[in-house]
Amino acid sequence: MLHMQDSGMLVCALGVVAFLVLARIVQLRYFSPGRHRGPASHTEAPPFIKKSLITPAQLKSTKHERLTMLKLTLDRLPALGSANDAHHLMTTELMKIEAEHAQIGEAKMLVPAIGDLEIQEYGAGGLYIVLIGHRAYINANGAMRIVNIKDGAIFFEKLSASGEPFQPVSGWSPVLPEQLKALRS
Repeated sequence: MLHMQDSGMLVCALGVVAFLVLARIVQLRYFSPGRHRGPASHTEAPPFIKKSLITPAQLKSTKHERLTMLKLTLDRLPALGSANDAHHLMTTELMKIEAEHAQIGEAKMLVPAIGDLEIQEYGAGGLYIVLIGHRAYINANGAMRIVNIKDGAIFFEKLSASGEPFQPVSGWSPVLPEQLKALRS
């Protein structure tokens, strides 16, 4: 005959066994490679497990990774023949990368619009663009160079459509923002 203590222990032992069996079923059904006994998409986890999985926002890219994506994208696209076209290309490609890869709620990186204080003329018909952490120099022919301001290293460089390399403008220096505001007012 079972005593009250023995029956309590039996119920506890049965509970542990039931939990272990359930855990093994979930493991086999949802997380075993090659098993297709789960829902229509066997990689889909049940609702009680989904809550603990990494959210899509956590899978988004860091700013450094997104800048690298921009660099690779600009490198594989055809060269352009003018500073305005190069500016437009940088702007649209960065917008696409930011829309797809930036964290939700994170401020998006952008290339300033022509006419903003962050853009100045670079030589005859070229553009100088102030970016956070970088400076972009674009010759009138579309050849460009992007420099990291921390160490002065060239982050990216691209030939013009005619195959001419980027040429620094001798003696050029940017106008300071205070001076630029005074000139434009």
